[in-house]
Amino acid sequence: IAALFKLGTIHRLKKNFDQALPYYQRALSLSRAHKKIRLEALVLEGIALVYDDQGRNEDAVKQYRINQKFYEATGDVLGQAIVLNHYGNSLLKLGQKQDALAVFDRAFPLSKQVGDTSTLLTTLYNLSRAHLSLGSFEAALSATEDSIKIIEDLRDKVGSPELRALYF
Repeated sequence: IAALFKLGTIHRLKKNFDQALPYYQRALSLSRAHKKIRLEALVLEGIALVYDDQGRNEDAVKQYRINQKFYEATGDVLGQAIVLNHYGNSLLKLGQKQDALAVFDRAFPLSKQVGDTSTLLTTLYNLSRAHLSLGSFEAALSATEDSIKIIEDLRDKVGSPELRALYF
């Protein structure tokens, strides 16, 4: 199952979407047959990303909604936060700005809870984008400033002055 998923991902990244989907579909069938819920969630996310990459944003949104439920069922907080960020991005592409903001708002506490800095920064970035799209400039600025604080905290922990300079 993992090999099929990886082959699907390689083809997706190479923009060979017609080749990616069959690998994902086979991995999905096998993960369902073997009741591998976490793998099923991961494969569903891969399918949604293909739809997203193809510009099939409505299909991606539907897939992300399904995918979110799988991550909730498995208790995978990081998976939930990541999928909510993808889901919100697809909503923004569809012009559903308020819905996207609500989704990013759901992702924010999960991103903080899991403690993954990259996901937290992604969520703050997406919150800023959604607020900007709605004309909420102060809220966008606040999210951006929160991101900068996190990056500066990371930079302060880097021992080497040369490496520290790379952060800004």
